Amino acid sequence: MGNYNRISTKFFIISSIGIIFSSFLTNTSAAVINNIQNSEVTKKCLDQNCEELYSELSKRINERLNKNVSPCDNIQEFVCGNSSYWSMSKEWDFLYKDMLHKNLEMLGSRISDFVDFKPFKLLNDLYKTCMRYENTGQQSLDLLRDIIKKLGNWPLLEGNNWKESHFDWIDFVIKTHNIGFKSFYFLNVWEWKYRDESIKFELLPIRPDNLSHENPTLNISIAAYKNYIAKVSELLGNTQRSSEEIDEIIAFEIDILKFDSGREFIELPYDEFIKNYPSTNLRKLLNYITVYDNEIPSLSNSTIITIKDFPDFVELMKKTPIRVQANYGVWKIIQETIPYLTDEYRELKREYCSTQNCELEIRKDSCEEIINRYLPLAREALYEKNLDNDIDRIITEMTVNIKDQFVNLINESTWINKKIKNQGIEQLENITVVIGYEGKYTNEIVKYYENLEIDTSNYLQTLINLELFHRRSNNNRDFNEIIARSHPTSSSDHNHRGVLSVPMSMLRSSHFSVNNPMYVNYGRIGKAIAEKLAESIIVMGKKLTEGINLTAINYEKTLCFRQQVENYTSNNAKNSWKEWLSSSERISEHIVYKATYRAYQQWTAKYGIEPSLPELPFSNNQLFWINLITGPYCYPPSALSIAIDDKYSVYDFSIMRAAASVPEFHKDFNCPVDYSFIKKYGPSCTFFEA
Repeated sequence: MGNYNRISTKFFIISSIGIIFSSFLTNTSAAVINNIQNSEVTKKCLDQNCEELYSELSKRINERLNKNVSPCDNIQEFVCGNSSYWSMSKEWDFLYKDMLHKNLEMLGSRISDFVDFKPFKLLNDLYKTCMRYENTGQQSLDLLRDIIKKLGNWPLLEGNNWKESHFDWIDFVIKTHNIGFKSFYFLNVWEWKYRDESIKFELLPIRPDNLSHENPTLNISIAAYKNYIAKVSELLGNTQRSSEEIDEIIAFEIDILKFDSGREFIELPYDEFIKNYPSTNLRKLLNYITVYDNEIPSLSNSTIITIKDFPDFVELMKKTPIRVQANYGVWKIIQETIPYLTDEYRELKREYCSTQNCELEIRKDSCEEIINRYLPLAREALYEKNLDNDIDRIITEMTVNIKDQFVNLINESTWINKKIKNQGIEQLENITVVIGYEGKYTNEIVKYYENLEIDTSNYLQTLINLELFHRRSNNNRDFNEIIARSHPTSSSDHNHRGVLSVPMSMLRSSHFSVNNPMYVNYGRIGKAIAEKLAESIIVMGKKLTEGINLTAINYEKTLCFRQQVENYTSNNAKNSWKEWLSSSERISEHIVYKATYRAYQQWTAKYGIEPSLPELPFSNNQLFWINLITGPYCYPPSALSIAIDDKYSVYDFSIMRAAASVPEFHKDFNCPVDYSFIKKYGPSCTFFEA
């Protein structure tokens, strides 16, 4: 999206924005990035792969364009007017799935080179175990039978031998979770921990996913589903007449399905919630969650979020016979494991899905989803290992160029005094860049995975082991710090100690490629680097702004940026887009646009003009702006409410304001001196100029 790495307003103080670049911490041990004088960067599109890349870049830009809008009037609408959530999601899925698949295939062919690096061995073992059907089948079926036995058996198979007194649905939820299934059956529970040590629990009935939500009583759905359950039970050894019991399972499932329609949420203090349901074991379930998560808080201080008709769910559980609850719960376990059982079970699922809307598993996609869920750190390390050797050089030079332009902007200021300019420039130059993971983080990744093993002979057992490992890891602070380093919107404290982190996910093809034209790279990742530089400087500089009296000119500039959007928005828009209305956000966007554009011009002056994208009538500078505005993905217009003059969303208007504040934007798009946007809304504010 166009704001995929937006600076959070929590790092700004409006009263100090006038001296963002005036006061900085001056003591730091971070090394200065050495300027690159003689980089050799080849940006000629010569081979077939490069031609395909340029063609794909052109196609994506062209598909999003709204050619009925002038870029001089609404650049965001011009660039993204034909985008949609669907197209954005499709692009995202394709890019990330394709890249992961290629990296995994590459790893498989080179695994002998990384035999001593456990994260890569885990990736390779998991992917191969998942992809090989021989690792599912009888061994998984044997494991399932053992699990059913641990859960107290399936009444459908046991007949009169099944003991009702052995089943409690809360105990069943806890047992399945302890075994290693990722879902809580009957009732899903999420725990949210906050910095003030408060806890919120979200309790929601689980919506079954096999009957049509729109019309769960449709005869063909019921008949096919009943047949599916009956045939699976027969494969598991059912020799009894179970038609009535299967009908009860389905009727109960339909009753639970009703709780998903038009959910309205309520929030209650823990003690009040438990008081409302004294006969349930919900206290036991919530206690289990906190103990499992290695926390022993006072539950009395927690809050429960659930649906307004939760009392109806509790009543349903009370009136439903225990045997029906048990039949349903065990069936859901069986149903989840069917893709990993023998061919006969998988064929029954294919037969059932041929009459329904349920999707059959595509093994490759499923395997990659499992890797994304359970081995994210190993995956990110793999991306880094397979990076082109030119990446460090190109990203470092981009960072140097952008820093140069921040320095130039400070030096050009006519109202900041020389002493404060020098302090700001020194701080800026002493910010070092870290691309990907530092050495210590690589070591932490190895340590993190040291106790995890992949059962290469039994995929179902592997999934269970991974789920248990995953839950433990979510409470690992080292894990949370490492994973933050791979996130494209990361702004951890690490960025505020004189270090600018360019995480691995920014170096994926959607954000950056060594084969991209540099007007694409500067527009996308260059803008993100500029935002991170500004963020680091602002957070550090903020500490010295407290208690300082601002001059009239500082206040005047701050007020200008705030009012240039605020004057044209309704009260509703203000509440919905507070971040976009802040003067801090507007000033940041203004200086980031200026610095990034100048940095690209610096690169062009050194290396010359690149080929333009084929089949598009845009100059390279125009293509820079197009990529700067959107980033790798467009913000779909359907997501933006019109708030200004029945024409602009606050987002569109803010982006247009920032672009219009850079004179080169007008020139590059051949906008008339008095073009309509400026004519109607007045000239944009400036920050460094007096």
